[in-house]
Amino acid sequence: MFNQLKNTLILALLVFSGPTLAVAGTAIVIASDPILEKHLAPLLPPDLEVNQTTIQTDAKAATLTTDEGSLIPFTSIFHDRSFAKSDELTVLRDEYAPDFLVIAWIVSEHTEHYKSYGLSRSKLTVRLRLVDARSGVEVAASEGAWATQFASDSSAVGPGRETLIEAAASKLSGQTILAAYSRYVSSGRGVRNHLRLTVSGIDQDTYFDLRSTILEMVAQAGTLSEPRESYNHTKNEITVRLITEQS
Repeated sequence: MFNQLKNTLILALLVFSGPTLAVAGTAIVIASDPILEKHLAPLLPPDLEVNQTTIQTDAKAATLTTDEGSLIPFTSIFHDRSFAKSDELTVLRDEYAPDFLVIAWIVSEHTEHYKSYGLSRSKLTVRLRLVDARSGVEVAASEGAWATQFASDSSAVGPGRETLIEAAASKLSGQTILAAYSRYVSSGRGVRNHLRLTVSGIDQDTYFDLRSTILEMVAQAGTLSEPRESYNHTKNEITVRLITEQS
């Protein structure tokens, strides 16, 4: 059985590591607020494949928790700095192996008061960044802001926070993101081949033996980084994910 599984992996690498299955890119979405995240899909390039995650957001603790339990502070991911030497980017790349990160957060939210006139208004600003997950380079960015009309402090309650977030998100420019993304992909920097291979019916001992074989085949496949493999003890199933450059 071991030799059969080994041959299956080798065949898969030979078939799927070629350029014919190249896709423009895959991405994971990370947002500081679930309301904001819900409004990002229409802004993303149509050929950008979004991988689903179960990243948890804790606004009170200002942290993210990845599927594998890594904690990432908001300040390490929701910013305008370069990700070129980011440890957090390395964590996300190793765990999810995306081509891009879609990062969105609320930059500011406050109420402006004009006490002499008894007036106030609410203002909220959001920002969206598309980042190359391998290099940390920013591919595109857009910012949107929304402010309510000035109203009397004694008047009825204005729009809620969800409405403000939705309004600010509507000011983000999907066209700006798409244009920058298209230029980046056409340059060849954002195009890679992806292989996900799942094999069932493998006991744990065979899994460990097979893992060594996978690592030995990395050079043959021309992968950009070490393959990521995971083992499901309940299903006795191994999943292998590889990334290769488009030739």
